[in-house]
Amino acid sequence: MGEKMAEWRYWVIGFVLLSGGLAGSAQAEPVWFSDQPPDAEWAKRAHHAHGGMIERGRGGVYVKRLWLRAGGEPASAVYTQPADDASFGVFGIDGESLAPDLFKVASGGGITFPMPEEGFYNAYFIERSVEDAVLKTSIVKAEVLKHSCGEGHDPKLTASRMPPRDRAGVPLEIIRERLPGEDFHTRIRSGDKVGFRVHYKGSPAAGANVSLTTREGWTKQVVADADGRAVFKLIRDYYPAWNDFDKRHHEAFLVTAEYRVETPGELNGTPFEKAHYRATLPGIFYPSEVEYSSYLVGLIVALIAAALGAGGVFLYRLKHSRAGRERLQ
Repeated sequence: MGEKMAEWRYWVIGFVLLSGGLAGSAQAEPVWFSDQPPDAEWAKRAHHAHGGMIERGRGGVYVKRLWLRAGGEPASAVYTQPADDASFGVFGIDGESLAPDLFKVASGGGITFPMPEEGFYNAYFIERSVEDAVLKTSIVKAEVLKHSCGEGHDPKLTASRMPPRDRAGVPLEIIRERLPGEDFHTRIRSGDKVGFRVHYKGSPAAGANVSLTTREGWTKQVVADADGRAVFKLIRDYYPAWNDFDKRHHEAFLVTAEYRVETPGELNGTPFEKAHYRATLPGIFYPSEVEYSSYLVGLIVALIAAALGAGGVFLYRLKHSRAGRERLQ
């Protein structure tokens, strides 16, 4: 039945459909979700929390606002707007479908949705078009954590909500593997090896081209193995002066996977001979504890050296002052 299959049945029961794509023509560059506000005015509404930026809804419920951005490098990617008929899906901690609200403002657009319970939420945006007999599909995903220390730290609850999930019906998906011993407080740090799995229609996408790009422009490309896995070691990407080091500083990274298949079909009556899929998944990472310790040790050494230097100057002046008084006597 090829790729047609009632438009592949990819938007399975449970997806909230608003159907379509970005405002204007299909994007040639990767499109991805970001929770970083585009300007100071929107930043006033946002608050830092475990898992990124959030807003507060009725009763203090966490609300996530995800902006659509276009561009393969986080530092230069522009904020863009979804079309009025754009199609999004959001799923809660148990896989239940949530109803996102679409928003469009002068500085960009995207979705908002509530996060009432602790755990990971998955948001999706899918855009499709046929160009030169090639089906082009962009799958945008964000894995969002909701955690508040005020709700406690039940280890059994945390363990039950840590495993990553994929979604049946998503044509190409990137799934981040958990770090050893990861919980809601774990931070990905420079020096960590982070694994990702790429699935095509629920099965490993062996041979997919996978890249990771940091905000500072460092890019690493690998080919997914037979299990659809791609592993990256995050490099150090933060070099402040000793006295400016901030262990809470974080940088964005973007993982992109591309996969091609020679499968004919049609989309809304338009035939195609092959298909090209592109999936994105953003993330953040922090300086390693070793970097912080090294900067701290360096700062302490500098302070000690400064203190010894000041002490030496003081003793030198004191000695010469006494010698001067003795000569005057």
